[in-house]
Amino acid sequence: MRRLAIGVATLSALVWLANCGSTSDEEPVVALHDGDVTSDAQSSSDGTPPSDGNASDATITDAAKRMSWISLSADKSTLVDETGKTFVPYGFNYDHDWNNRQLEDYWVAEWSTVEADFAEMRTLGATTVRIHLDIGVFMSNATTVNTAALDQLDKLLALAESNSLYLDLTGLANYRSADVFDWYDNVSEAERWAAQAVFWKAIATRGAKSPAVLGYDLLNEPSVPAAVVTEWRFGKLGTNLYGQYLTRDPAGRTSQEIAKAWMHAMYAAIRTVDTKHLVTVGCLPFNGGPFAPANVVSELDYLSVHIYPTKDKVPTSVALVKAFASNGRPVVIEETYPLSAGTAQQSWFMRDALPWAHGYLGFYWGKSLTELTPPVTFGDAIMRDWLLLFVDARAAVVDKSPASAQLNEFVNTGTNDRLISTGNASAIDAAWTKGSALGKILAFNTGDAVPLCEFYNAANTDHRYDRDCATSTATDAGYPFVGVTGWAFANEDAGRVPLHRYYSPTGTQHLYTLTRDDARYTDAGFQFERVEAYVLP
Repeated sequence: MRRLAIGVATLSALVWLANCGSTSDEEPVVALHDGDVTSDAQSSSDGTPPSDGNASDATITDAAKRMSWISLSADKSTLVDETGKTFVPYGFNYDHDWNNRQLEDYWVAEWSTVEADFAEMRTLGATTVRIHLDIGVFMSNATTVNTAALDQLDKLLALAESNSLYLDLTGLANYRSADVFDWYDNVSEAERWAAQAVFWKAIATRGAKSPAVLGYDLLNEPSVPAAVVTEWRFGKLGTNLYGQYLTRDPAGRTSQEIAKAWMHAMYAAIRTVDTKHLVTVGCLPFNGGPFAPANVVSELDYLSVHIYPTKDKVPTSVALVKAFASNGRPVVIEETYPLSAGTAQQSWFMRDALPWAHGYLGFYWGKSLTELTPPVTFGDAIMRDWLLLFVDARAAVVDKSPASAQLNEFVNTGTNDRLISTGNASAIDAAWTKGSALGKILAFNTGDAVPLCEFYNAANTDHRYDRDCATSTATDAGYPFVGVTGWAFANEDAGRVPLHRYYSPTGTQHLYTLTRDDARYTDAGFQFERVEAYVLP
């Protein structure tokens, strides 16, 4: 989990990269019995779910009855609702408020704030909200669960149901460095795993009744040390620690063995009370190591990975999503945010990875677009731009619409600059006059498309478009990246037409046209350079 700083991702990643312990056949064993969980209250007011983990109608609210349970498709490649329609997790991590208070710090005394935030997230277009459940809030000791906290979770589930929002319940959170518990920290590996299993059995007992649970995320970015360590947690930022080791001593086992054994134990704990909801784990952005998709896919229902694109490295991030998806399970980008890449490249990443990404979860911390406009701080500006991007990208991500849009040329009557866009530049600035129609392009990648990238040289007042958004030839020539206009094709195929690129050395201007060797342009000093892409007629 990141807190508006790329440092957490970097620090966690550096530690995680070292996790490649030695081999052993030994695996910790966690015994799970119905009597393992006790409560610090006399009884629970919510009743006990049926033995198969599915709730009876008597335990489901009217709002819940209107929600569809989410499951895997028959081939396990897609998240679907009860009708078989694809479900797209699109929404936010809702882990703290703008003052960095954890949700559990205010979800009782300031419940109206939580209600307002859920309504706002739904208004923004979210389908899913990720919640981080603190183990110190939900457990009093290794075997005793906090019924009051579980009751509040029930209330949160009901709120999600009333807003038609699905929850990604991420558990075992232990972020605050001051939260040290003898029963959780000063214990052996087997004892810690047993306490974690008690936690998950308690959470899943409540979650089993609600269709609003998308799935259980076993732990945010777990790790395995390469050698003996003294602490369970790592990745400090400020006063918080965001990473947890699964063991302090690999004891001759490989990191892959430890990861699989732990996931198997947690999955088994959940399945004793809930056989229906899905299970995942929040992975760092690597295709190797103990939590490589190939190593975890047999223990989970779908894959979750946390990707924060870095500037000019979007193709690398897209390639990682594609690698995760090659394992045949849905891939949810469970954390993403324009920290270093900026919103233009964040948008590029989200639309370009869409053939392989099943959904995206960013962040929402309690400030609406209205409250963020105009932004007062740098943090305000980042969040505002992210929320605007989130709203703008929803149709493409969730609805896969529009499939294509008309591409038009616009000419600036003052500078003779030529802009190509699927929007209406004339409506924004009267200096732009609509010119030729240039075919149609896609609003997002369909798997075989390439981005049509916009660059702009302010000194020459010239727009340039290229199939390579990170091209150094453009940036070195004074054309910084602006954004992705849409997606076209690199190769000619039936029904596609070429988009020709011309350049005037004297006027230092580019133009784009569907016609080749047009006298209107050659007589004006424009020289043909290449076919930039192929568009739809």
